[in-house]
Amino acid sequence: MDYIKIVLDWIGAYLFLLGAIAVGILWLVMFLKKKNSLVDNLVWPAFTLVFLAAHFFGMKPFIIDQRNDHLYLAEHGVVTEGCIRSLEDTAVYVNGMPVLKIVMQYRFDGNDYETVIKQEIPYAILPEIRVGQCYALLVDPDDPKRVTFN
Repeated sequence: MDYIKIVLDWIGAYLFLLGAIAVGILWLVMFLKKKNSLVDNLVWPAFTLVFLAAHFFGMKPFIIDQRNDHLYLAEHGVVTEGCIRSLEDTAVYVNGMPVLKIVMQYRFDGNDYETVIKQEIPYAILPEIRVGQCYALLVDPDDPKRVTFN
């Protein structure tokens, strides 16, 4: 099921960019045939620009970049301790490392929270990751469900 979600997320993220490329190629082919009107010369580039704008201004902000997320939390996050409640293999690999679904339980601002972190884990430290093990977490003070490992 995770594979389907990854593919659908990728398609959703890059659909407008692929559409812009396709419309741009169509416009270029029509332009090179030299049997097009002034309207064609204005409409096709406009479609290309609309698709590009939809990608970069509409979809790009919703694509979560984990590296930028980690950098944001490193700068603005508050350190707290969280313990692993459960571990699950997602059968997904990133750069040859398995991605684990880790349910973390932690206390922040007097409230108990539980969140899911999906993160690639290097094989060298994989044996150290166990249920009940506690780690330092960085928590976003504005959104306590947004956490990452410190």
